[in-house]
Amino acid sequence: SRHNNDTEALASFVGWVNDKKGPLQGSASFGECENVGNANAILTDGLEVPGDKVLEQGVIEGRTLFSSTGDTGSSCPIIGLPVIGAGNGVATQLYPGLNWPSASPWAVAVGGTDLQGDGNTPEHRFTETAWEFTGGGNSTSEPAGNYQQGVASTNCTFDANGNPTATGPLCRSTPDVATISGDVATGNGLLINSDNGADSQGAGTSLSSPVWLGVWTRIQAAASGKGLGFANYKIYNLAKSSGGRDFYDVTVGDNLPYPAKPGYDNTTGWGTPEISQIMQDLTGRLTPTHNTAPAAIVTSPESSTVSSAPVS
Repeated sequence: SRHNNDTEALASFVGWVNDKKGPLQGSASFGECENVGNANAILTDGLEVPGDKVLEQGVIEGRTLFSSTGDTGSSCPIIGLPVIGAGNGVATQLYPGLNWPSASPWAVAVGGTDLQGDGNTPEHRFTETAWEFTGGGNSTSEPAGNYQQGVASTNCTFDANGNPTATGPLCRSTPDVATISGDVATGNGLLINSDNGADSQGAGTSLSSPVWLGVWTRIQAAASGKGLGFANYKIYNLAKSSGGRDFYDVTVGDNLPYPAKPGYDNTTGWGTPEISQIMQDLTGRLTPTHNTAPAAIVTSPESSTVSSAPVS
């Protein structure tokens, strides 16, 4: 879902982690600029600090939040712009910061790619490049999770409350992974069908994040017990130890200015998922441990519209 203010966003996270029977994974296709210092009180708004605590609680419970890195390249939506808005639209902005909650060490940050098929049946990947407006970069205030040791490369210049610091810890680097976002300029992406029967083109990292949610849900279904826990612990272990077989390493493209390159980078993270291989390496299975019939599809008598705007 998408929320219009910090109070609603925080409440949705609190409701999720406090739901004892709730899902082990969720997706946030929205965000705002991380704190950039108290001097001008820019977005020091009381969301990130309590929000990180809530998401950390979720990690302790074995949950994973996937979060889109945003559609403003390696910049941050500090201000609202006419038509474009603060975080809804394809544009680069001035401050080289990250979008929260993807900047949180307790979330999986998901970047976007432009995927082209080969036209065969069944179709295979022909090319996959970094989408130029996919978010990613290095935080100024969010510390890196311990899984990013040896990967994150910069130190924080602000503490978690937005106050300047000269000796900050190793800071969060995003994205962690990527998958298809498409490109709204070329029509690459997915067609979204709404209840009124009209197809509309959807793209952006708001597509990437829920796709990874679906990928992880499928992988979790093959796991025994209570699941695999917070996905980033598994993702980074696999990426560092499996010899590259679990991810397609995107090495072409950039997000203004970070280039996609071999290994981890600030455009596509470790790359896009090789789902069957990840499932096999993490669970030893390619099928669910419990087969559950899907719920019946219930259609609403009222038509609804699905937004196809490239939101962060």
